[in-house]
Amino acid sequence: MKHRYSLFLAALALSCAMPAQSFWTENFNNGCSAGCDASSYTGTNGAWTQTITGTEGADPNLWYVSCAENGHTSGICGTGCVAASSTATLASLHVGSSPNSMGDAGAAYDAGGLCGILTCPQTSRRIESPAINCSSINQPIGITFNYIAAGSAPNDQCSLWYYDGTTWTLVQVIPATNNSTCSGQGLWSTVTIALPASAIGNANVKIGFEWVNNDDGVGTDPSFAVDDVTLGVTNSIAPYAATEAKVIYNSSEDIISVTTGVENGTPVTAEVYSIDGRLMLSQELLESQSTLNAGTFASGTYILRMTADGRNFQPVKLVIE
Repeated sequence: MKHRYSLFLAALALSCAMPAQSFWTENFNNGCSAGCDASSYTGTNGAWTQTITGTEGADPNLWYVSCAENGHTSGICGTGCVAASSTATLASLHVGSSPNSMGDAGAAYDAGGLCGILTCPQTSRRIESPAINCSSINQPIGITFNYIAAGSAPNDQCSLWYYDGTTWTLVQVIPATNNSTCSGQGLWSTVTIALPASAIGNANVKIGFEWVNNDDGVGTDPSFAVDDVTLGVTNSIAPYAATEAKVIYNSSEDIISVTTGVENGTPVTAEVYSIDGRLMLSQELLESQSTLNAGTFASGTYILRMTADGRNFQPVKLVIE
């Protein structure tokens, strides 16, 4: 296997700040009770679109917008369609199964395992927002949403993606919610995630939710559902004194050398993801300069994410050939 020597710089970005002022929101309310394809959804901000991002089976799981999975505020167990109330917010964007399986039964997906006998539900598809005009925003931007999630990491999961007008970039895998108290349903939770600095002043921002699952029969509902997506200005956080990391891939030793520039012994968590959002490696870097072993990685493109003291570096693209 041949590898290419690569050098990248990653700027430290602000993260984990709550939006102080929202300027864009999407609630997915379309009056549909079940079965409405998300790739045909048009909200008040414009039309959402879909991209097939990898290999799929004959019966992939599908993105829907309907109240088959009712949107809720944080702390509420999932339900089907109920009237709007102080907790219920009608329809959500969610992953259901194909019409050849259960169809749109809410955030319930087909985990497979019987391809060739029944359905073949391998899935890799991203649902994408219309362009979001951030040209008047001159401060860091965060995205906040209510959601439920389970699946089976790292093979069946949802991830958040960001488009800067030219390139789609993985922001992060969305963690599973704590669904233990909901008797097979998901527990609606709220999360805020910082967008890359290139969103500031950018008129062509998009956000996307990508669902991937293999076909091994292993997985737990809920799949993923999201509602009340909001972009807002985040509260500022003072930057580190050193704000750049240098990442070098050594092809002869299959080693990724990382110089974080973070001082005073602050630990840095490094995670390597496949291009479709699967977590391949997680390691804590205890020194300002450290290494990651890439010897088990197949040829392809990977994303290196690093977090220090609750704040994220910009993702780094690694190409291994």
